[in-house]
Amino acid sequence: RIKDWTGKEIHKKKRGFSTKKEALQWERDFISQADGSLGMKFKDFVALYMKDADPRLRETTLANKHYLFNKKVLPYFGEMPINAIKPTDIRNWQNELINYRRPNGRGYSPTYLRTINN
Repeated sequence: RIKDWTGKEIHKKKRGFSTKKEALQWERDFISQADGSLGMKFKDFVALYMKDADPRLRETTLANKHYLFNKKVLPYFGEMPINAIKPTDIRNWQNELINYRRPNGRGYSPTYLRTINN
């Protein structure tokens, strides 16, 4: 039983873990996500953001954000705690996107790169 960042009490039960280590990891992730701490993993923050954005955005916009987060952002930042992400990490990620080349030798268009960064 924990309280989230709004003060609301949350009860959660989860079963079926193979090891105690897996169960403890799930518990840490759940508590971090519920209290909204800066130590939460970026992927947990994205999950909260998408849950909040769901009723506010059109279906196509939401689908586009899901795709971009899952394919372009989370593979790079997903497991990092938010407070561990440095400006140099973001710059390195942006440089990887800028320097990416498809098999035909073409990179991402400036418009697509702006879309990813928004």
